[in-house]
Amino acid sequence: DPDYVPNLEEDVTERSIARSIDTSSSSSSSSSPPNNSKKSTWITHGTLGTLSFGLLIPIAISSALFRDLLPTYWIYIHVFLNVTTFTFTLFAVGMAFATMNSLGDANEGHLKELHHILGLGLLLVVTFQTANGFLRPPREFVTDDEEDSSPGAMHSSSEWGERSKLLSPRALWQWMHRITGIVILALGTWQIQSGLAIFARKFGSADWGSVYLGYMGWVVFVMGGGKLWMKYREKKREGKDEWNAEDELFDTDGLRGLEDD
Repeated sequence: DPDYVPNLEEDVTERSIARSIDTSSSSSSSSSPPNNSKKSTWITHGTLGTLSFGLLIPIAISSALFRDLLPTYWIYIHVFLNVTTFTFTLFAVGMAFATMNSLGDANEGHLKELHHILGLGLLLVVTFQTANGFLRPPREFVTDDEEDSSPGAMHSSSEWGERSKLLSPRALWQWMHRITGIVILALGTWQIQSGLAIFARKFGSADWGSVYLGYMGWVVFVMGGGKLWMKYREKKREGKDEWNAEDELFDTDGLRGLEDD
């Protein structure tokens, strides 16, 4: 068209827009691989945490609650699960720190969310629980032998012989170990639930936190209900034994009375 006059300003604007679109698309495509690798790393991190606090810890607690079912082997199962939980937790926390340093975004950092703080605290509590498990005091017993120096011996003339067993070193250790185990179970449950929420928020996936809470509620119900049932069966058996003992005593006295007559 001989009347066409090129508009240099519009041409420069169109080229600038096209260049910016190409630049943004190339930058987004180049940033996708780190996000993919970051996602897979966080999946591994969450898997280790879920196995630790959703499976290993409940089984470890159950092995202690139902020790009468495995009187010989429960302690080995309990120790193995505690050590494995410590190992998994250490790897999970280390993986989180390494991910934030090398694969994380610029606006991410350490200990910026409650999940980060409790994760580190949970590692410290699990470490204490695992180490403290190997420091269990020996079972105490009261003896009249003043020269008995075997582990756990409490002389009847000493203050420990007169003091309640509730204040003995082993009893105090047991209470501390039990309370710490409950704390780990509670903190671990919250930690996994919050981690699932963070993962869903960052990667646009479904939040399975409520499902996990329901699962842990069921686990606690089964453990508590099972322990109460065993206590009920034990009390019922003790009552039956006492009743049988009274019957035997009555029969013996009755036979003696007949013999006297």
